Amino acid sequence: MPKQIFIIEDDEQLSDAMCEVLTDAGYSVKVCDNFADITACLPSSGVDLILLDIYLNEYDGRQIISKLKENPTYADTPVVFVTVLNQQDLQEYQPAAVLTKSFGLHELVDTVQGVIGR
Repeated sequence: MPKQIFIIEDDEQLSDAMCEVLTDAGYSVKVCDNFADITACLPSSGVDLILLDIYLNEYDGRQIISKLKENPTYADTPVVFVTVLNQQDLQEYQPAAVLTKSFGLHELVDTVQGVIGR
């Protein structure tokens, strides 16, 4: 069974590209489209990795990560931040990795493989 990745990203073109390249790399990918209630979008069985944009249009990814860490199913799920912020600004949230926009899609796959393997 392929590893499951959950993308929380408000840029539709970027999320589509991320989804396509990760699917081509052999991962199962779901994209969130309801930022108001992230937990309603998440599969109840958990996922292997979350890719989280920090600056969503109306939401702050740092608040989302705090909610995820309160949920026992997702408390230990690795999170890769997708952001324009400096990695040092995010260390308190203990991301598995940080992808700085505008990263290349090969860098995305390499980062995901480095965090959860194939």
